[in-house]
Amino acid sequence: NPARSMRLVHETRASTILYNLLLSGRSAGPWLLPANVCPIVPLTFLKAGRAFEFVDIDEESLCIDPDRLLDRLRAGPGRYGGVLFVRTYGLEDSFDDLFAEIRERGPKLTLVDDRCLCRPRFDDPPPPGVDAVLYSTGYAKPVDLGSGAFALLADGVECRRHDLPYDEKALEQLTAAYKAALVRRTPLDYRDGPWLDTRPPEIPREEYRALVERGATESYELKQRINRIYAAGIPEPFRLESRFQGWRFQILVEEKQRLLDSIFAAGLFASSHYADLTGIFSTGRSPVAERLHARVVNLFNDRYYSEERAERTVALVRAHLGL
Repeated sequence: NPARSMRLVHETRASTILYNLLLSGRSAGPWLLPANVCPIVPLTFLKAGRAFEFVDIDEESLCIDPDRLLDRLRAGPGRYGGVLFVRTYGLEDSFDDLFAEIRERGPKLTLVDDRCLCRPRFDDPPPPGVDAVLYSTGYAKPVDLGSGAFALLADGVECRRHDLPYDEKALEQLTAAYKAALVRRTPLDYRDGPWLDTRPPEIPREEYRALVERGATESYELKQRINRIYAAGIPEPFRLESRFQGWRFQILVEEKQRLLDSIFAAGLFASSHYADLTGIFSTGRSPVAERLHARVVNLFNDRYYSEERAERTVALVRAHLGL
C-alpha cells in the first residue's frame, strides 16, 4: 500500500537500529529468529537483555520456516515479543501473506523485515503488518559504504535512540570470540562490553541517501556483469536460483572447504556464509540450516572483485566439480 505512512531512521549500524527497536518494543517476550541469522543479531539481543529462540529455515525460500514459525506462535499466544524475518541472500519475494498470518497470531509483537542483503530502497513503505524494514550499507552489503544503515518504520512504531559507550577493540574481541565458537561449534561465552556503536552517523541523511542510491546503480550493474560470467560457466544443478543471486552468487558443492582452499590459494576469495547458530547461542539443532551451510559457497560479485577474477574463479569451480 503506497499510501501507508512511514518514517525513516538513520544510524551508523543496522544492529544499533535493532537494539533501539528491541528496547522500544511493545512486548518484552522472546523473539523468534531464523537459525542462520548473522551472529551480530543474537549478540544485539544479548546486549539488550532480550530473549530469543531460533527457528529452522525453509527448504524452498531458505528463510525462516513459516510452518514452524506459526506453530510456535499458535502454541504460545501472546508469549512472543517479536519476529525477525531475514531475507536470506537478499531474496526479494513477497511474503505479505506470511506477514499477515504472523500479525494475526501476534497482534502486539514487533515484526521486522530484515533486508540488509537486499538493494536499499528509501521509498518502499513496510508491507502491511510489518513494523520496520531494515537496510544496511556496511561492509560486504549490496551497497558498501563501510558503515551506515536505515530503517523504514510504520506509523506509530517506537525506536528511541540510546547512547552507549563504544570501544572498537571490544567489537574486535567479540568478533574473534564468536568466529572461534563457530569454527569449534561450541557455545559462545558472551561477556558484555562497549562493542555496539551507537554514535550518530557522520554523513547527513540527505547526503547519505544520495550516496546509497548512486552506489546501488553502480553496484548492481557490476553484479549483473559478474553474475553472467558465473552463470555461463557453472551449470544449473550447482547454483541457487537467480532470485538468490542479488547479493553474491551462491553455488552448492560437496567438500566446500577444499574448494575454498583452492580459491584462496590462487589469490582469489569467496566466502562461507549464514552458519547455523543453533548450538552456538542456544541448544538444539536446525537440520535444514546445517545442510545449507555444509554446501553453500558465496562467490563475490562486488567492487572487491573483477570480471577477470570471476573467470579465474569459474575455472577453479569447474575443476572442483570435475567439469
